[in-house]
Amino acid sequence: MTIEIRQLRYAVATADAQSFSRAAAALRVKQSILSRRVMLLEERLGVKLFVGTTRGAEPTENGRVVIEQVARRLDITDFIRLQFECAVAWLPEVWQLNALPTIQVGLWPQLLGLRIACCSLSAAMIASITARTRGMCRVSL
Repeated sequence: MTIEIRQLRYAVATADAQSFSRAAAALRVKQSILSRRVMLLEERLGVKLFVGTTRGAEPTENGRVVIEQVARRLDITDFIRLQFECAVAWLPEVWQLNALPTIQVGLWPQLLGLRIACCSLSAAMIASITARTRGMCRVSL
């Protein structure tokens, strides 16, 4: 069983909302789906992330640590995705990315929302994309 970015986003949203139902509403998914995905994440990690309270859900001590780390990584993931999406117009239709073998099979395609057989992205490539697209992409949050 693998961990999906969606599961991580569900866990962070639940911690932010302090409720499975409020997190589900914010993410526009059914509460049962969100709860099930978080439960699967807990099983995969081997740690309980949330405890039920009368007001909703509260992160456990371990949950706080995990959620804090996950939230940081999701911010980086979102940044890379945004930079990548903004740079697509500048890139040739077919191109090659280089990365460590552990990253190229699972992480980059999942982070970028792509289906690619093999990919790599160096720090120089990210810097180049960032430099070329600076000021060209506007995002409203």
